[in-house]
Amino acid sequence: YTLCINRASSVHDNGENAEEEGTEGGGNDEGEYDEEEMEEGSEEEEDDHEEEEDEVADNQSAEEDSTQESDTSDTKDEPEPDDEKDSELSKSIKELYDIEWHSLKIPDIDKIYRQNKQAIKKTLESRREHINSICHDKRIPNSNRNVLYSFDGISWCPTYKAGSTTWKNYWVHKYVDPNAKDPHINLLHQYTLGNPSKILNNRAQYGKENEDAIRFTVVRNPIVRVISFWKMSQTCWEMIQVGMHKDAVLKRPIPPALVGRKEEFRREFQQALDWCQGQISIGKKHDKITPLTENPENPYLNPPHTTFSELVAKIKSQRAELGNKDWEGHWAPAAEWCNVCIQQFDYIIKLEKEPWELWSLLDTIGLWDDRAYFLKLTNSAGDNNKSSEETEIDFYVSQLSDDLKNFLNHFFVNDFDMFEYSKVKL
Repeated sequence: YTLCINRASSVHDNGENAEEEGTEGGGNDEGEYDEEEMEEGSEEEEDDHEEEEDEVADNQSAEEDSTQESDTSDTKDEPEPDDEKDSELSKSIKELYDIEWHSLKIPDIDKIYRQNKQAIKKTLESRREHINSICHDKRIPNSNRNVLYSFDGISWCPTYKAGSTTWKNYWVHKYVDPNAKDPHINLLHQYTLGNPSKILNNRAQYGKENEDAIRFTVVRNPIVRVISFWKMSQTCWEMIQVGMHKDAVLKRPIPPALVGRKEEFRREFQQALDWCQGQISIGKKHDKITPLTENPENPYLNPPHTTFSELVAKIKSQRAELGNKDWEGHWAPAAEWCNVCIQQFDYIIKLEKEPWELWSLLDTIGLWDDRAYFLKLTNSAGDNNKSSEETEIDFYVSQLSDDLKNFLNHFFVNDFDMFEYSKVKL
């Protein structure tokens, strides 16, 4: 830097001197010079040239000494190339996410987090930049979904089947009723920002939202979300409360040899639902309708709940029928449900990357002291269970036709691209 300044200064000074000398020995109006003036000017230029050569030689000698000193001092603090830094960062993050953390205690997790804090932050920043580029390049349309809840400068979009229950319970216990045993999302109605009066074309603040509010959501592999929803559909509460499960079961074909027993089969299925209703009445709404009610002979009870293939087929048919009016959040793509491209979230963390990305988020939004709350429930989404999760995905996807596989890839394409999850294997 010093050399560049010295050289620039020398050139600038010499240039000014040359301009002044040229002016003093200037020509007449016709642009001609007298011979005496030209000779005098030539002698002056030779003297000046000799002085400039001596000055340049002195400067070069000083610059060489300065260069040697600079090279010696810079060698110690020379920064690493960006590609090497990125490589080390990727390696650090991969090793971090592969840690088996479920048996660790909070202080141990805290220590590891602090050691990797900057790497995690860089990962989240890179994800945000990647999402923004996808939104820009693909020109993803406005989904007109504005599902946001705001709490003291923190705005949250609940991506269902991606840890939303834990967050919902936390907000209810913190802001509504600390003793609530089974909090429902409706208890947070007063904190919802609701739909704006007009369609948003970019991030805009809502009346109840602070100007500097931090917006975030948690995402998860969309196929795992569908599998999780299917598992939930087997519970008595879902079978009774969500009519689509019952409708899907009753659409099953009856073998020609058993058509005469159709009404009998329907009565047996209703008895299974009555049993479920009884379980709900005694506080066991999460009991599964199987295996007590299974009957291999009865198509409606084999099994007595929707199969994974039936659920995906239902998602496809409902989307075809309702289009953008389909407000079933349990299977809606996160990019659509949270209107990611329009709402411009500050942080989008992955459930699979907990507790590290979760710790970074809590540290950033001021909920660090409450971090233990989020590890009360065991979550099987960590990367340390990646192999088992991939095996589970392969198992359920294998039950689908190629048509339904293609549907999932198309339906969740923006989630796959934005959050960098793998598509369904065909």
